[in-house]
Amino acid sequence: MQVSDCNYWNTCIGDAMSAYKRIQCKIVNKECLCQALDNLNLTYTIHDTPVSLRGYEGQLRSQKAEIVVAKEKINEHFTGASNDIGFAWNAKEEAYDMICSEYDAQCQVPQRIMQSYAVVVIQKAAQANRFSIK
Repeated sequence: MQVSDCNYWNTCIGDAMSAYKRIQCKIVNKECLCQALDNLNLTYTIHDTPVSLRGYEGQLRSQKAEIVVAKEKINEHFTGASNDIGFAWNAKEEAYDMICSEYDAQCQVPQRIMQSYAVVVIQKAAQANRFSIK
């Protein structure tokens, strides 16, 4: 899997705020996604039903997700004016879509998360086949 496999498209009409983008990626394993976020020190919350994401000023946005990384954690590790980042289950694709602001996308946050996810998936597959990665 490569970061270039992700398709970006706008899902929000933005005014002064960064528009959110829905990033369709092949994140299919919730456990690996959570481990990838842990590896990046990005604390997240998991919800039974989708919750609204918050913009950089704390306002609730219309975009919703089941797994949410709070904007404060993104700010702490990557940027200075982030929005929440969410992962929404896409039943049709049987994968999570990443919901991320244009600002955070420009700061390479989705690429960092996808890279961490790919590493976790590769390590898990290698361990399952009794390979070791050094």
